[in-house]
Amino acid sequence: MPESELRLFDVNKGNSSDLEALINKFQPQYTGISFRNIDDANSMNKESFIEDYRNLVNQIRLLSDSIIIAGGAGFSLFAEVLYKELQPDYGVYGEGEASLVSLIKSLETGGNPNTIPGLVFADKEKVVVNRDRNQYSDLRLNFDDQLIDYYWDKSGMLNIQTKRGCPHSCIYCSYPVIEGTKVRNLNPDKIVQTLVHLYRDKKVNYVFFTDSVFNLGKSYNRELAEKIIETGIHMKWGAYFSPKDLDVETLSLFKKAGLKHIEFGTESMSNAVLKSYNKHFTVKDVLDVSENCNVAGVYFAHFLILGGYGETNETVQ
Repeated sequence: MPESELRLFDVNKGNSSDLEALINKFQPQYTGISFRNIDDANSMNKESFIEDYRNLVNQIRLLSDSIIIAGGAGFSLFAEVLYKELQPDYGVYGEGEASLVSLIKSLETGGNPNTIPGLVFADKEKVVVNRDRNQYSDLRLNFDDQLIDYYWDKSGMLNIQTKRGCPHSCIYCSYPVIEGTKVRNLNPDKIVQTLVHLYRDKKVNYVFFTDSVFNLGKSYNRELAEKIIETGIHMKWGAYFSPKDLDVETLSLFKKAGLKHIEFGTESMSNAVLKSYNKHFTVKDVLDVSENCNVAGVYFAHFLILGGYGETNETVQ
């Protein structure tokens, strides 16, 4: 497949007129839309984004004959339903790095794309979701320099994954659906190369590792931490952690590698509720890991979900 020209449009920064101007000027052959969220997750408001997504697809249909390909975390959660609701030409369920390229190659050469892993498509009156998905461990992790400058200026951090997939089955969580249940550690050398570039060339000194749970795979995490230390950079970082099996020695190594703060997905301080949430740890684990963080000198916070499944006045107290 020959090299392609690509244009990015952020609906948070541009309006429908801006999108129309871009499409009229660029005349895309393919239009990919990433749907991140389904609603605003605000129990006091409960605003759905589906109608806005439908309007976006319809606007693109009116302005262009391009093939519309839907994807993203929100789409992957409800791939069949959203395909029916939004009616793109194709969808990508789960990881899209290879599926999207394979789809375009197939369309360009007149092939049959229906066997592509993760593809969502219409077969007569039926929506087909290929549940077999690509799984990666050696992704390219380099950033576009302009995007680095923008996000560093506007947010004060960059985001990087070190692994994908989560083996846990917390009843409220969508990560296993989006990324799968098999943990895939990404290439630590490429991660470190990216961190060195960000720190030395772009003057970025803080990143957040966006893994669903960072402390999965002890040996891998130690290897990554040791490789960061070897570079001599002073990159600070934070991540989501589980409060299980995290000793002072490990925390001290992570701190030496730049760990500044931890966000624990604790959710409750009641063993009964933790059990109903299908958590793999206890209140004692939460207390122990908090003390370990204090000893190691690592800042930490605990997320809580109040009023969830199995909650009572007594468990809240």
